[in-house]
Amino acid sequence: KCQSCGANCSSHEQKLLSVLPEHVRHHYPVDPLWAGGKRAQFHLHRAVTTLLDEMMVTYGSGDLAARLLKRAASQDYEDRAARYFTLMKALKKPPQPYPKEETEFMSMRSYPPTGPTLLER
Repeated sequence: KCQSCGANCSSHEQKLLSVLPEHVRHHYPVDPLWAGGKRAQFHLHRAVTTLLDEMMVTYGSGDLAARLLKRAASQDYEDRAARYFTLMKALKKPPQPYPKEETEFMSMRSYPPTGPTLLER
């Protein structure tokens, strides 16, 4: 709820993201144009949406972009897991179990969008 005007709005809505001052938007770099409609269920980093805009997403490239996003998320997870295990080894502490299956570490809220979802404007 806005303390100035009293309006209710979700913190990740397109209309709110579009009015954030640049020094605030810097901490959540999402292009508001890519945050509305069915895309409101996921937010992509501005660098990703700039690339997608340049690709002129078509039905074929939408699926490719979705696969690349999924691969990037999986690679990020693998990198985090490797850092965690090497840190635990360096600290001589037993590591806690780390999720192994994709469904254990990627919820529907964090799962990359599908090709057709990327294409919707």
